[in-house]
Amino acid sequence: MTASAVHQPATRTLVWGYGAGSIANSAAATIPPLLFLYFLTQIVGAPPAVAGFALLIPQALDFISTPFIGLWADRMDNPGEGRRKLLRLGLIAVSLGFAGIFAVPDIGGWVLQLVLATLIYTVMVFGNSLFAVPYLALPAEMTPRNDERTRFVAARMTFVMIGILVTGSVAQPIVEAFGGGRTGYSALSFVLAVTCALSMAITLWATKSAPREVRRGPRTSVLSHLKSTATYGPFRVICAGYLAQAIGLGCGLGAWPFFATYVVGDESAVAFMFATAMGVAALTTPVWGRISSHLGKPLTYSVGVLLFVAGYGALFLLSNNISMVRILTAMAIAGAGTGALQLVPFAAVADLAREVADREGAAMAASINGLWVAVEKGGFALSGLVLGLMLMACGFAEGGGEQSTMAVRGVVIAATLAPCFFILMSAAVLAIHDEWRRGAVALPTTKERLS
Repeated sequence: MTASAVHQPATRTLVWGYGAGSIANSAAATIPPLLFLYFLTQIVGAPPAVAGFALLIPQALDFISTPFIGLWADRMDNPGEGRRKLLRLGLIAVSLGFAGIFAVPDIGGWVLQLVLATLIYTVMVFGNSLFAVPYLALPAEMTPRNDERTRFVAARMTFVMIGILVTGSVAQPIVEAFGGGRTGYSALSFVLAVTCALSMAITLWATKSAPREVRRGPRTSVLSHLKSTATYGPFRVICAGYLAQAIGLGCGLGAWPFFATYVVGDESAVAFMFATAMGVAALTTPVWGRISSHLGKPLTYSVGVLLFVAGYGALFLLSNNISMVRILTAMAIAGAGTGALQLVPFAAVADLAREVADREGAAMAASINGLWVAVEKGGFALSGLVLGLMLMACGFAEGGGEQSTMAVRGVVIAATLAPCFFILMSAAVLAIHDEWRRGAVALPTTKERLS
């Protein structure tokens, strides 16, 4: 559907209905890394190294395929209807994937079961990208206004935080509530499948009649299309900054369990740290959206960086005088900053997608978001490598048990100062480039603020 000459303001139903789809995206991104390896080793009986490889294969294939999904979406003869077809395909694949990933039948030994589970996981991951890439392109196509695109992204990021918080917190209790083992995991598969199907269906329903302005993709070669997208100056700058940010956020999250176990002395503390940080991030994201509409994205991002560094810096200073009240206070401050750090880059990319489409006169939003999702996944994948190298360098001993003083100090640094370093690196990359202060990431116009 083509946008009308007189733009109609986005309704709350449209904005929050669009955002609801992120519950499924966050579940697909959170649950498998959290439980798939454990399921394969403890329930299926696969060796840890083989199970780890099974976890890696779908993620690697997804990293490679995601940019091409964006290219495909933009180059369809009818990109608008094509986007909805991809959303529906994604809904089906993610729902079926979750229905089967933890419900593999106990037949044929662990090798066959591992192969089946890996294939199902691959389908689910691919389906998540089929949904996510056109989904992220929608704000750039549903409104010409910077402030409204920020509202869409704020709603989306709110549901991302809620999805991560809820699915990450209730998955294991659901397994235990249904008796554990294969029965418990099969029940979890069913609950996740239904939840994701409803989440994605709400987005499809809410956006069905939304005004859309979708051009046909460029008729250049695939490689030329990809190159023109990846080398656009402002987009390249924001990608570089977000890559550093994703490494920092992933490093901090990955180090929390080690911090809880070896610094706090209670591994259950990680649940409270997780709930506090993600809960505050979810609550503050809509607020950051309003702040961004008045202050602009660069200044909003800078405030988020200061809060994030203040929270993690406080956690470092408190590491020798630990109490749960102090830890959770620091996590709340960092969580508030995280809300801004997640909102602003995604909103800026939505603005840039619109800018590029207007400049090129062709559909480019899905291509841009396909590359963006690949950068995000690459950053979080690299964060695990960075964390592992840091722990190895400080002499951390695998297998649990007592750790040396140097190893514990390394855990503290990995959980506090390392995230700060990468977030500050991200801010520095953005600050030294004029593109960050131009075009789609500029302040809203006076007309937009008054309307």
